[in-house]
Amino acid sequence: MRQLLFGLAGLGAGALFYATRIEPRWLEIRDLTLRLPCWPRRLDGLTVLHLSDLHAKPGEQWQHDLIRQAAAVEADLVCLTGDYGDRPRWAPIAIDAVRGARGRLGTFAVLGNHDFDARVRDGERPARFSPSVAARVGYHMEAQGITVLRNEAVRLCVNGTPLWIVGVDDPHTFHDDAWRAYEGVPPDEQSIFLAHSWEPTPVAAERGARLALAGHSHAGQVRPPFLPPPYHNCYRAPPKAGGLSWVGSTALHVSQGLGGTVALRFLVRPQAVRLTLRSR
Repeated sequence: MRQLLFGLAGLGAGALFYATRIEPRWLEIRDLTLRLPCWPRRLDGLTVLHLSDLHAKPGEQWQHDLIRQAAAVEADLVCLTGDYGDRPRWAPIAIDAVRGARGRLGTFAVLGNHDFDARVRDGERPARFSPSVAARVGYHMEAQGITVLRNEAVRLCVNGTPLWIVGVDDPHTFHDDAWRAYEGVPPDEQSIFLAHSWEPTPVAAERGARLALAGHSHAGQVRPPFLPPPYHNCYRAPPKAGGLSWVGSTALHVSQGLGGTVALRFLVRPQAVRLTLRSR
């Protein structure tokens, strides 16, 4: 019995070491090919790099290097879906680390709940969220050439075909307005939708979005073997806590994220995903 207890204790210590010191530092770069209904042939082969939830903190050089490695993946579009610094004052660390993320057609971002966090002290209750705090994060990003979308859309023209990038403010703090973001977007033109968490995706799907990108859940960060993650941190459960799913005919990709408030991951590696969009 004593040997069994020692064995279990050693197994637990090994698992904890792996989950706190190895997996959070082990970047996965994944390529996914999506065949989208009604995707124009002139946009066939468009690549989108999806990065989310950097949660940068001072003094964690290994994390900054991991973000730089993810940002170096080449793509036509780079889309960032929120939570850059673990606190807003640390966002410049993340923005410096993603300096190399430059899509051939542009780099676009939306803000997350950590970017709105106006608390003076950790653990302060009730939590406070401020659009002016988020605006300062956005200003830092815009200064580096990143287009920040706050309930608005940008029209691109790719091979003579219109493509809209539509983004909303953070849904987790109720600053999102997908209807407003889609004002002026013609229903017969293609769009890619960005939100920090997935909840506004049904509105985007109703407005004809072909692809929606979100983060926030970190895919649970910890997943028991052969089981789905027990935690998703959203007000409404997403179709999947991480990875690819569908909302109607709209493809939804939820990022596993690159960081977290707590450096703890098990079977959910930090992830950069490059999606290649194909016509069916």
